[in-house]
Amino acid sequence: MARIVITGSSGRMAADLRPRLLAAGHCLVLVDVVPTAATSGEEHHAVSVTDVDALVPLLHGADLVVHLAGYSRERPWADIAEVNIGGGYGVLEAAYRAGVRRLLMASSLHAAGCTPVGEADRLPVLLPRPDGLYGAGKVAVEALASAYADRCAMVVVSARVMNYATRPERLRTLSLWLSPDDFARLVEAALRLDRPGHHIVWGVSRNTRGVVSLAAGHAIGFYPCDDAEDHAHEIVPADGDPVHDRLGGAFLDDAHPMGVAW
Repeated sequence: MARIVITGSSGRMAADLRPRLLAAGHCLVLVDVVPTAATSGEEHHAVSVTDVDALVPLLHGADLVVHLAGYSRERPWADIAEVNIGGGYGVLEAAYRAGVRRLLMASSLHAAGCTPVGEADRLPVLLPRPDGLYGAGKVAVEALASAYADRCAMVVVSARVMNYATRPERLRTLSLWLSPDDFARLVEAALRLDRPGHHIVWGVSRNTRGVVSLAAGHAIGFYPCDDAEDHAHEIVPADGDPVHDRLGGAFLDDAHPMGVAW
């Protein structure tokens, strides 16, 4: 049994992850400024991820920190800087001060969202090509994670989450889907990982129509099992479904300018 801290515990990914980790016998510490109803095996703390001093005692004794807090879409720069980048720094610094050795940081495909789809599978890990301020914020936190991993002998996994959902809902997501069960497998892989350093992996399931390499995930022991193709028959193509030639998809549409929340 491990002690796992989850930030952003009121969010959708955490809501799906928590029962899976509890079923595996882990003890969870939930951190979120939004009230989160804790169940048996959980404790909740209403603390901001930007408050390093308040985070440190909550992280003491943790085997793994899963950092999910932050805005999940494009926002004005002030929001990205304060919450996404500031929160990433806060969690990494608090983990270092608390002596926590392992972290899983939720990055995003939007850290490389300007990459053409046809080029995305050529390298295990793509160089940063953010598609907006949100993606640039994720790149900044990846850089912080790399610095802490190298300078402090920490094990940090940055998971570039693609399309997280209970099941794929559109044609595009048949290539990008990350299932809740596979996300739990990724967390367990990070918990077992004992190789210091910064590891960037794709947060994606084993999709038949996948467009990225799974090699980096395999290198840390993450072997996704689910396939969006099993749900393909449930998807009804919408008239005029856009075809996006870059990983960022709709984030790059003219209707979604940089720095504008949507």
